Amino acid sequence: MSGLIGGPLPRTCRLVMRYSSKKTLRVVEDGHVFVHRVKNDYILSELVEKNWYTLPRLVQYVRIADENGVETTIYNFHGLWHKEGKGDIPARIEQAKKIRELLDATKGRKILCGDFNLDIRNESLTTIEGSMRNLIKEFGIQTTRSKTHYSKIDRMPYADYTLVSSDIEVQNFSVPNLSISDHLPMILEFV
Repeated sequence: MSGLIGGPLPRTCRLVMRYSSKKTLRVVEDGHVFVHRVKNDYILSELVEKNWYTLPRLVQYVRIADENGVETTIYNFHGLWHKEGKGDIPARIEQAKKIRELLDATKGRKILCGDFNLDIRNESLTTIEGSMRNLIKEFGIQTTRSKTHYSKIDRMPYADYTLVSSDIEVQNFSVPNLSISDHLPMILEFV
C-alpha cells in the first residue's frame, strides 16, 4: 500500500510523492527563491512581443523529513526561456550561478528537477550541475521532448533535467514516452 503527499507550493506547481505506507514523511519547509529578476519585475512591451525571457524566474522547494529525521530538499525549476533557443546567454549564466549558490547553501540531500530550458552542452547546465549527478546523462535518456507536441526535437531534444546529490540512492529513473505535453514526464524513485 502506498500514499500520496501534496505540498502547497507557489504558482501552479504541485509536488506529489508516492511513498510506502511504512514510511512517515513530514514537510519541514517550503518556499521559493527568485533566480531571474524579482516578483512583478517584467517589461510589458517585451511580453507583448512574446519575449518571455523578461519574466521573473524562481526555484520552488520543499524540504521533507522521514521518520528518522533524514531531510531531503526537492527543488523545481522552470528556467529562462529565450526566443533564440536554449543556448547560453548572459541572463542564463547568471541564473545558473544563483541556482548553484542556492544548492551549495543547502545542507543534506538534494534533488533539482524541471524544465531548465537549456541545451545539454551548455555552460549554464554545467554550472548548475556542480558535483550533482545529471540523471538525463547518467541514464542515457535520448530526449525529454514529446515528438507529437514539439517540432524541433531533432535540433533541441532536451529541456528537462533531474539532478541529485551523491547521497541520494536512485532506485530507478525513467522518461517514458507519454504524449501528454511538449515535455515528457521524468520519474525518479529513490530512498
